[in-house]
Amino acid sequence: MKVRQQCVIALIFVMGVGFSLFGYRMALQWENSRRELFFESAAKEEIKALQEAIKDDLDYLDSIKGFYNASTFVDRHEFQIFTQDILARNRTIQALEWIPRVRLEEVPKYVNLAKADGYNNFQILEKDKVGKMKAVGVRKEYFPVYYVEPMLGNENAFGFDLASNKARKDSLTMARDTGEMKATASITLVQEEKNQKGFLVFNPIYKDNSWNTTVEDRREMLVGFVLGVYSVKDLVDGSLIRLKTTDLKFFVYELFENNEKNLLYIHGEKNEGHLKDEINERKVEDSRYLKYGQIIDVAGKKWEVVAQPLNNTFGKKTSQPILVLVICLMITIFLVGFTFSNMRKTADIEKLVKLRTRELMEAKQSLEKNKVKIESALTYAEKTKLALQNVMEDLEAERVKLASSEERFAIANFSAKVGIWDWDVVNNHIIWDKAMYGLYGIKEGDFGGAIEAWEAGLHPEDAKRCQVEIQAALKGEKNFDTDFRIVWPEDKSIHHIRAHATVQRDEKGEAIRMLGTNWDITELKSLAQRLASSNQELEQFAYVASHDLQEPIRKIVGFTQLFSNLFEGEMDGKKKEYMHYIVDGAKRMQLLIQDLLQYSRVGSTQLDFEEFDFTSIVEEAKANLELIIDETDTKITYKQLPSLKVHRGFMVRLIQNLINNSIKYRSEAPPEINILAELKNRRWEFTISDNGIGIAEEFFEQVFVVFKRLHGKGEYSGTGIGLAICRRIVERHGGRIWIKKSMSSKGTTFKFYLPE
Repeated sequence: MKVRQQCVIALIFVMGVGFSLFGYRMALQWENSRRELFFESAAKEEIKALQEAIKDDLDYLDSIKGFYNASTFVDRHEFQIFTQDILARNRTIQALEWIPRVRLEEVPKYVNLAKADGYNNFQILEKDKVGKMKAVGVRKEYFPVYYVEPMLGNENAFGFDLASNKARKDSLTMARDTGEMKATASITLVQEEKNQKGFLVFNPIYKDNSWNTTVEDRREMLVGFVLGVYSVKDLVDGSLIRLKTTDLKFFVYELFENNEKNLLYIHGEKNEGHLKDEINERKVEDSRYLKYGQIIDVAGKKWEVVAQPLNNTFGKKTSQPILVLVICLMITIFLVGFTFSNMRKTADIEKLVKLRTRELMEAKQSLEKNKVKIESALTYAEKTKLALQNVMEDLEAERVKLASSEERFAIANFSAKVGIWDWDVVNNHIIWDKAMYGLYGIKEGDFGGAIEAWEAGLHPEDAKRCQVEIQAALKGEKNFDTDFRIVWPEDKSIHHIRAHATVQRDEKGEAIRMLGTNWDITELKSLAQRLASSNQELEQFAYVASHDLQEPIRKIVGFTQLFSNLFEGEMDGKKKEYMHYIVDGAKRMQLLIQDLLQYSRVGSTQLDFEEFDFTSIVEEAKANLELIIDETDTKITYKQLPSLKVHRGFMVRLIQNLINNSIKYRSEAPPEINILAELKNRRWEFTISDNGIGIAEEFFEQVFVVFKRLHGKGEYSGTGIGLAICRRIVERHGGRIWIKKSMSSKGTTFKFYLPE
């Protein structure tokens, strides 16, 4: 083999190995990017859970405030009954307290009331310089812990004057002056013997609920505070106890106005619950690992929650980089072998070329002998030329007819307000028809004819975008098909234009001409904007109306349950039955309002699509329905579900609603639900079938209508909104949902499709 051929093979081998290593590195980078996206999604979800838990806790303080505003006087027993249910349902609240405003002359009155309640040793206390409790000094007013639930474990706080401590007094004063809930900075709780950090949230209560006045009026009308006591550790651990991703740890910081921050707690490491001093001695955020942070609001205070993986191998690894490397190396080996084989054939081809060259020389000699025949052929060609001239004359006559047709076409376009333009890209010259001048409000002699003259008429906010889109069309990256605004030169009125154009290119692929149309869509844009505004106002009205209805419903349930507890021994069976009807009706109305809110959110929420594995979506829906699935022995099967770009929260709600619907309308046999997905015509079609009681064909469309129920409320629970929410979710994703007709009368089969 010649040296040159050997060099070529060596070069191919070296380039192939280099390309293989490059492909391996790119695949490795892609896998790392995928893991980063997975980590950020998991972190966002868990931080959102913490935000929602804090919001729920603060809502409980509002419900207690509503209880006080609706009552003339709340004694210790009533406070205990009202708060017991809240504390039982939420373990993250350490204590709920009533902090009255006690003027100096009212101190004996409050001491006597406490003694009447059985607390003979009650007195208002403060801490001395070494941190021990002592009787308070003389001041104009005090803010003692007067009611506290639960009392067990919070005895140290009973009677403590919160105004005697600067951190507590600052937040107390801010809440009083603003009329809003305010949280303290991190403090050492009086209830805790250990150095455990917590915080307090003050919710002010005013006489006659007159908070919406001046600062001076609020200071005068203040009655006291509803106080929530929280341990940072209990709040964070309780909110993140159902972590779906167990290999994350969270750092919770307290932010200050001087841009400094204080580490409050670390969740997710072994030996959790260290004191703050112990935490600061350890290295916390590791710069080698991924990190995601988010600032949340806690009753006026800013916290930063930072998530990091426990190690640098977060997420599931794949073998794709190795597979890419192996495939590229195999391709390299194939190319080397193929080149080697071709070079061996080169010698044979060179021999064949020499043979064909000799044959061509012999053919040339033969052509010389046939020269006479060629001259005869030229004579025949001359006659053919005359015939072609006759044909050209006929074509000229047809061209005249075509010009007449083009004139009629131009008249039609002008009548329809559709303008046609032709841009000579090489010479930068634009030709407009008459309709174009009317669309742009320009007289025929006033248009310069260059692309710059057209750009001068564009709206300033659209000019740069149009220039970019034209350049992209000339480069062949996309078609020129867009909307933009123009400004008429005389009256400065703004008009909306729709444009479409095609690009013609030479044999080298360079753009030489652009031919397109314009038409006025100003009226269409105006109608679309009015319709969008109307829809947004309707969505907002439904959301606000549903949200504002929840407070009176919550009060009805709370006061009815309080009334039942206070007079439980005095009511006969009929009265208890009536009380049950009141609570049951209020709870059903609350459920209906919540479903209306959800229906409104589906229509108004801005959708952020991300790619998710549908298997994880089904698993999350099953986890949300775990209790009812276990109670009914429901069996759910699925396999080979795709990954699609969707809004994860809405997709979980869709699958959860359909599974819950199958369980609710089950037959006597245990529910069996099967979920399938199939790619058809570039879209994924999902099938969810069950063995329940089924739906009659005449109701296939009605079940997706809001409030449409096929059964009485005594037969099956619900509000009639669940399937309407399903339809709205699917349609917002560009799909469609329906019920498939079944040959048998048993079971229901829901089908919906989503774009690929």
